[in-house]
Amino acid sequence: MAKKTFVLDTNVILHNPHSLKSFTDNTVLLPIEVLEELDRFKSSHDEKGRNARKAIRMLDDLRQKGKPGEGFPLEN
Repeated sequence: MAKKTFVLDTNVILHNPHSLKSFTDNTVLLPIEVLEELDRFKSSHDEKGRNARKAIRMLDDLRQKGKPGEGFPLEN
């Protein structure tokens, strides 16, 4: 099966932060605008804010495994 590339929108991540790891055997891209929007949402005291904070923590953990722009290998 051919590998696919998915570009995630902020709304997808705010709805489900675990979507970052939901694309088995494919490539997931996050535009800088998505990262900036997550940063703006993280101070909210609602579900979107919680999910933004969770996604940011997940991305911070991934940065320990590689460099932004070069990619991060995931378990799946």
